Amino acid sequence: MAETSVRRKLVMVGFRGVGKSSLAMQFVDGKTPNESDYTPTIEQTFQKNITLNNIRFKCDLVDTAGMDEYSSFTRQASVGAHGYMFVYAITSKASFEKLKQVHENLLNLIGNDNVPMVLVAQKGDLNEHREVSEEDGRALAMRWSCPFIQASAKLNRNVGKLLFVFHCQPLFCIKLFFFSIHEKTILTPFFCFYCILCFYLQMIVTKH
Repeated sequence: MAETSVRRKLVMVGFRGVGKSSLAMQFVDGKTPNESDYTPTIEQTFQKNITLNNIRFKCDLVDTAGMDEYSSFTRQASVGAHGYMFVYAITSKASFEKLKQVHENLLNLIGNDNVPMVLVAQKGDLNEHREVSEEDGRALAMRWSCPFIQASAKLNRNVGKLLFVFHCQPLFCIKLFFFSIHEKTILTPFFCFYCILCFYLQMIVTKH
């Protein structure tokens, strides 16, 4: 069976210093930068290929500069994106609160509330310094109707789940279905099974 190839652009947004670059580097290269070498990100794109159910996703992962409630989105971060990862640090209540406004600003910019997204609670290895409870994170994800993932780039905890959970969202699967019809690929006959499997697995992974 031939592999179907799909290109997807995913954008990571969040307050400065929450560990977006560390997540991206851990996912793509399997390593994180030294904390002593931290420099604020301007904006850069990481590339990663993943395969799910015989579909090869060529992912461009855009790591944006740290944002606050007054930041504006660049063209690279707002045009042509297929989904967003909203990242906050569990050690920073400010990063959590400011992310709410960043989320609102983005939805106002693109004029669409139905955007595939994932809420990521980063720096799970620093639980003793936690300022944002897991319950608060899950409540926000429920309000946004999106998956919630607790991660640690430093420990490589749940980093591999991030793109998997994103690609298993109903909105993404529906768009993939119409892509398969347009391209007349072999994907269409297997679409229903794929979505059912994805939804089931998403329910499992987002509980941990």
